[in-house]
Amino acid sequence: MCYHYAIKTEKKTLEQKTNLLFEDNNSWKSTEKINCFTLPMLPVVLNEDKKQLKLLQWGLVPFWSKTSKLDVNLANAKCEDIFEKPSWKNPILNRRCLIPATGFFEWKLEGKKKIPYFIYLPNQTLFYFGGIWDRWINNSTGETIESFSIITTPANTLMEEIHNTKKRMPLIISDHLASEWLVNNTNKSEISNLLVPYDSHLMRAEKTVERPIKGDIPGTLTLF
Repeated sequence: MCYHYAIKTEKKTLEQKTNLLFEDNNSWKSTEKINCFTLPMLPVVLNEDKKQLKLLQWGLVPFWSKTSKLDVNLANAKCEDIFEKPSWKNPILNRRCLIPATGFFEWKLEGKKKIPYFIYLPNQTLFYFGGIWDRWINNSTGETIESFSIITTPANTLMEEIHNTKKRMPLIISDHLASEWLVNNTNKSEISNLLVPYDSHLMRAEKTVERPIKGDIPGTLTLF
């Protein structure tokens, strides 16, 4: 699973990485820890508009939903079911996206304790999660909500040790495959070839210290 991640980088660096500009000169700021349970607005690269970085809400609202309610249960999309589940089967074919990140957080179960870890790519400060997005429109009022989910895959060997209960990890898209991920009119077979766990040898995990803060789930994390 992936419910907490970081984009600890400056706005200018993010624009240079993606070769895109934020829409409408928005005031997004670097974030050390993002918590999906707060339903945040986050920078995303859409396959529909490759000229701008857009802010979307984390927690998919399918286009066919009767309400605009964001659902944290749709913050992630399992790759094994993604072509069949009603909420995911249309976006995976037509609305894929890239979510910039500098790392993500996961908890290892040791006895009755959950030990927090920060996972990152040591040779790549900023990288991409693979995701799907959708656009919900209220036909009566015109209200529009654009939202996204991070795709998850089975854990690689590193993540099997850390996420040792459900053994999942976010889909990481290598830079050289980023354009391919965003290509429209891609068939199911071509997409499936990209839905694979990232190479564990290219990842690192650091144990962290958890410092709970009121209103934050489960807390602010600081590397040893």
